[in-house]
Amino acid sequence: MKKILACGFFWALCSSQSLAGVIYSNVTDFRAQLNSIVFDDYSNDAYEFIQSNAVMSAVLGETQYQSTGFNDLNVVTRGGTYCAGCNGSFALNFESTSVSNGGGVYGFGFDFLNGGDTLYSALVTYADDTTELFALPRSFAFNDGSFDSFFGVTSTIGVRLVNIGIDGLSDVREGYFELDNLLIGNTQIPEPSIFILFLAGLLGSMRLSRK
Repeated sequence: MKKILACGFFWALCSSQSLAGVIYSNVTDFRAQLNSIVFDDYSNDAYEFIQSNAVMSAVLGETQYQSTGFNDLNVVTRGGTYCAGCNGSFALNFESTSVSNGGGVYGFGFDFLNGGDTLYSALVTYADDTTELFALPRSFAFNDGSFDSFFGVTSTIGVRLVNIGIDGLSDVREGYFELDNLLIGNTQIPEPSIFILFLAGLLGSMRLSRK
């Protein structure tokens, strides 16, 4: 059974704690949660202006791209941003990256530009196949080409897939959406402290002495 949570402007109307993850609108706070990070600013010379899903995915060999509004239409702009025709929906799959664990990544995030008459949203699929739908706010580009909004999610369940479309739909050919500075990563599980290990050893020796 899938769980779907529809949020408005997620940083204004939604708690930072969602059903299965934590939502971030600040990239610094998001990066602080990650241990190993794969970063893509779309400046790699192997990217073409227009490429298929297979070519787009093979450049870094990490995130798997699929344009879902248009067939095999992945665009890397001259400014070093990604879009699927820039008015089409797309999916990012994190199931088998170098920082994936248990079928997903601990966290993903990106800067984005969201314009047009109808705004795009993010349908997040976790590693247990539950889903959450987040409406993304209208956002703009600064004069230097950077975007004024960030969206990130971390989850101990793992994030397997995110579909960028309108109201969770994956066959969108309207609006306007670009992303930049894609981040995916995992987190380091804290090791037991020396004090905890000492107590565990002490309890073990006490049990042995009672036998």
